[in-house]
Amino acid sequence: MRDLTGFVETRQQLLTLKSNHRMNWIGFAVAHHLNSNASKAIEILEVYEGTLEDDYPPENERCEHGEMLLYKISLLEECGFFEKALEELQKKELKIVDKLAYKEQEVSLLVKLDCLEEGEKLYRALLSMNPDNYRYYEGLQKCVGLYSENGHFSPDEIDRLDALYKTLGQQYKWSSAVKRIPLDFLQSDKFREAADRYIRPLLTKGVPSLFSDLSSYTINLGRHFGTDHS
Repeated sequence: MRDLTGFVETRQQLLTLKSNHRMNWIGFAVAHHLNSNASKAIEILEVYEGTLEDDYPPENERCEHGEMLLYKISLLEECGFFEKALEELQKKELKIVDKLAYKEQEVSLLVKLDCLEEGEKLYRALLSMNPDNYRYYEGLQKCVGLYSENGHFSPDEIDRLDALYKTLGQQYKWSSAVKRIPLDFLQSDKFREAADRYIRPLLTKGVPSLFSDLSSYTINLGRHFGTDHS
């Protein structure tokens, strides 16, 4: 129905009837968030935390509680309270069960606070855990000053990116992403070499998605490999 105002009222009534149910507090917060009132959602979650004995939920609700804390911190980030969000995140580290989500939230805040050196270290740590996550590579590029919204780079930046991905490629030899991303910025012979390294193993394996993956490069590939791109 998209009646968000009515949704807020309904969730408030449910919370009033059963204020000892965690999901009613979270539902009320989500209702305000959907109604473009993230600051109110934060306030509600903080009030809920204040109802917990020793600021801790029962043992069987630790995971859900950690997810709620991450949600609250994402709301603080959405509102632009980056320093407060990072402080809250680090303060509640032991209560957050999902350590990967914790690290991803932490590095997002570090980059927004311009703590790029710390962000670089954390992105490299995340890549060691999952070297096929494209967002981690994008984040690392931002931290080392080699990111462009439109994908255009100067010759010097291309050389630095090439060196970065060659180093990463030596670390993560089985990563598909570390071979695929350089195709977005390399040119001429370097593009051909990188495309050859990326495409041949996938052709050998008969990966069905290869064509759609490379459809934006058909003109370049045809030119470099001497074939008609049509």
